[in-house]
Amino acid sequence: MTPDARYVLVNGDTPTLFVGSSGRAVRVSAWFRAGPVVDTDLSADGRYLAVVTRSGHLTVFSTVRGQPVWWTRLRGELFSLAVSEDGTRVGAASEETLYVFDIRTGARVFVHAFGKSRIASLGLSRDGRRAVVARKTPEGQLAVALLLTDRAGQAWERRLGPVSVPTLQVSRAGSVVKAGDFLGRAVTILSGDGHTLWRSPPGLEPVEAALSPDGTLAAVVTGSRVEIRKIRGQVLWNTQIPGYALSVRYGGPWVAVTGSPDRTQKVPDHVWFVRVPDLAR
Repeated sequence: MTPDARYVLVNGDTPTLFVGSSGRAVRVSAWFRAGPVVDTDLSADGRYLAVVTRSGHLTVFSTVRGQPVWWTRLRGELFSLAVSEDGTRVGAASEETLYVFDIRTGARVFVHAFGKSRIASLGLSRDGRRAVVARKTPEGQLAVALLLTDRAGQAWERRLGPVSVPTLQVSRAGSVVKAGDFLGRAVTILSGDGHTLWRSPPGLEPVEAALSPDGTLAAVVTGSRVEIRKIRGQVLWNTQIPGYALSVRYGGPWVAVTGSPDRTQKVPDHVWFVRVPDLAR
C-alpha cells in the first residue's frame, strides 16, 4: 500500500491493484502473459508497479497508463522483488543472483552473485542504494547479506541458524535489518554494519517482529503478547491480544497483528489493530 493509501496491491495467484477512494480493482495479470506471478511491489507514489514471474520475467508497469514501461528476462528462478520507496530502483533476487535496475529506464545498475539458494527474500533502502538479501542456503541455514548497490560486491554476510522460509524487513535508511522465520523460530535485528542488536530468546511460542518506519523501534509478537521494544531489546510497552499472533506490521502509532483465536491454526483468520501510546525514546 502506498503511504497515502491511494493504491493498495494485494499479492496472490492473481495480483490485484485497488485504485483510488472508490477501490476500483485492476487485475495485474491482465497486463502481461508471462507465467505465474512470484512477487509484486509498488513505488511509494504508486506510479510504478513491478512484477516478477516464475519464468524469469521482470516487468515494470506505469499505473497511470496501465501498460509496461520495460521488461527483461533474467537467468534462474526468481524468488523476490523490491521497489525502492523513492521509486528510482527495482531489485530482483533469483536462486543465486541479485539484480538492481533503474526503474524508469531499465538500465542495469548492479549485479551480484551470492551463491545457490533454496529461497530468498529481498529488501531495499529508501533510495535503493542498500540492498539486503535473506536467503535459505542449500544446507537450510539463514544467510543475511547487505550489499551497496553503487559499489561492487557485498558489505557483509551473517549466518543466523536454521530457517524454514526467511522473512525480512529493512529500515528506510537501510541502517537496521530484521530477519526472521516464517514458522516463527527466531528473530534477529542487525545493524547496518552487520552487528546483532537483539535476538529473540529460545521459546516454545512462535515469534515475529516488525520495525517501525524509522527503524528505531520494533513490535515483537509472541503468542498473545505484543511488545514494543527498542531495537537493542529493551521493552518499552506491552499488551495482550485475544488470540495468537502469526505476523505483525508496524506503522506509525498502529500495530497490525494477524493470527487466530485458535492456537493450532497456521493460517491467519483474524487481524487486530493495536494503538501504541506515545513512547519516550
